[in-house]
Amino acid sequence: MDIIPNLDSTNKVLKNQFVAYLKSESQIDESLSLVQFWHNLKTICPSLSNIAIRSLNVPVTSIDVERSFSAYRDILSHKRTSLKLLSINVLSMTNYNSNINNNEEDLCN
Repeated sequence: MDIIPNLDSTNKVLKNQFVAYLKSESQIDESLSLVQFWHNLKTICPSLSNIAIRSLNVPVTSIDVERSFSAYRDILSHKRTSLKLLSINVLSMTNYNSNINNNEEDLCN
């Protein structure tokens, strides 16, 4: 019995990497974070490693979601009800990027 359900040919690379991961003798070192563990496996399974690292970096709290809703509430105020989707996307990216720059400056000082 195959562990992996039927995958089309475009996902053969992932299937092969998953099989290589299962066959590898990688041990989880408790001194490493899971991100470091998957980073070390990039040579064996680069695509699978990237997926795992991205998944591990998803926030597990609702704080980021609440922050996003708060930012959208500021963008989509009662005075801006007719914005197009592209404008909303640009404004939200601008807002997000300006916050990143502010946080980096705070860290440097």
